[in-house]
Amino acid sequence: MLTRRDLMKLGLMSFPVLNWGPSVALARPKSGDAATSPPTRPFVVELPIPPVAQAVQTLDPAPGPAAHQRFFDFPPRLFYETHQKEAKHSFHPDLPENLIWGFDGIFPGPTFHARYGEPIIVRFHNDLPANHVGFGIPETSTHLHNAHAASESDGFPTDFFFSGQCKDNHYPNIYAGGDPREALGTLWYHDHRVDFTTQTFTRVLLVSTSFSMS
Repeated sequence: MLTRRDLMKLGLMSFPVLNWGPSVALARPKSGDAATSPPTRPFVVELPIPPVAQAVQTLDPAPGPAAHQRFFDFPPRLFYETHQKEAKHSFHPDLPENLIWGFDGIFPGPTFHARYGEPIIVRFHNDLPANHVGFGIPETSTHLHNAHAASESDGFPTDFFFSGQCKDNHYPNIYAGGDPREALGTLWYHDHRVDFTTQTFTRVLLVSTSFSMS
């Protein structure tokens, strides 16, 4: 005799088949309808090693302490600048060049080597085409994924800025909660502009490599 528990199990097991199966079947393209990718030779391109970002002596104009929480508790020791701009990039020698929007105009973007106990400021310049028409939007907000940073330097989705502008992100490089067990290793930074995630990653809009903590 079936119990209510048995019926619930059967219902859960049949749900994907009854509810998802037809949808998946209908979504599957018919033979000959699917677009094919251009042929490319495998394993002919070496793994790209992005350049390491180099610190600059000063930022002009100087960062505004009032714009950052606990600026004087964690005064920046190093300063960096990166320019978000359009450039041509080849993803494979068998494919034509494509226009990308990248940090310093490269993909992947530069790697930042950072250390705990060494606060830094990174100035992000938006040099993307101001009058761009088509896929993508030249408004950016750079997020350092999983970093322990204040809200104004987090790259919040609605904290975007426009072409011709720049923004400073202050990274104190401290352990979350002061706990060394919260230490992070390799992070990644990327554009975080609200409502444009799909365009960001489809166009390779400001997808970087890494922010290496030690």
